[in-house]
Amino acid sequence: MLRDSDTGHDLSAAIVSLAAEATLLEARVKVLREELASVNDRLRSVSEELNLLNLRLMVPPAGSRRNDST
Repeated sequence: MLRDSDTGHDLSAAIVSLAAEATLLEARVKVLREELASVNDRLRSVSEELNLLNLRLMVPPAGSRRNDST
């Protein structure tokens, strides 16, 4: 049978270990959030570029005619 001091020591060690792991996980979450924000910014930029390209394809250049059948 374990003595109370052994149980208390094991519990303290477990708490310290879990606290350290929680700190590491919080740091990892912060890094992942920053990376997601960066990806989101890049997606927004690419989307804007694609929209501009699409507009250029849809709008004919000045002076051109759509129907050259005349």
